[in-house]
Amino acid sequence: MKRKGVLFLSNGHGEDAINCQILKALRASGVDVDVSAMPIVGDGAAYARSTVPIIGPTSQMPSGGVFYMNPLFFFKDIGAGLIALTWQQLQAVWKHLRHCDLVVATGDIVVAAIAHASNRPYIIFLSAHSSYYEGRVDLGLILWQLLCSEKCLAVFTRDALTAADLNRQGLKKAQFVGNPVMDNLNSTGKDLQLIPGVRTIALLPGSRLREATDNLVLLLQLVKEIAINSTVSVQFRAALVPNLMPQLD
Repeated sequence: MKRKGVLFLSNGHGEDAINCQILKALRASGVDVDVSAMPIVGDGAAYARSTVPIIGPTSQMPSGGVFYMNPLFFFKDIGAGLIALTWQQLQAVWKHLRHCDLVVATGDIVVAAIAHASNRPYIIFLSAHSSYYEGRVDLGLILWQLLCSEKCLAVFTRDALTAADLNRQGLKKAQFVGNPVMDNLNSTGKDLQLIPGVRTIALLPGSRLREATDNLVLLLQLVKEIAINSTVSVQFRAALVPNLMPQLD
């Protein structure tokens, strides 16, 4: 009997990591399925580390996938081949669909639209929205329709507050069962050289390169203000994605 096939879609470094945690749990469950992935943004390094086959081309665009922050980033991505890359990725997805019985999409409207267009049943992990910073979540008309589609079997949110918010808005299939990102918090054994008894502040600028760079600049300004004005001793540690590290030289 033919094994079932599951295609994982994602559009960002963090989304890749989330899908890899889901894949890890899926493998541990002993379910006999063929898995594959198509990271729409970035190089999909997390999938490569998890030995998950990537079905199409990938590339690290200048914007890091967040050109909405500045229209100029979009034009830089265009110059770097974004349109051709996206077309090739879509072709890879359509070609792979004959091996696919279910699509798991983590991210926002981009992967949700691709999952819907696949004409396969799909599950969405809505990683880009949270009621904690949006208040009442506004998904917009298109994404709302994609999530309400009969082909969308379930909508998982990053926190319980967002699931409750979407339930109140009428999206009863929205649910929170935990955030896979938290399952990825494994101790590396690295010595952070913390001073005992001194308050510690962690800096978490994010994972998408362009956005993370801007966030880190703001956070370092905050560090400066705290260091100047704090009446107690404070130490700082930053969690940075590898691609951000060289920019600090």
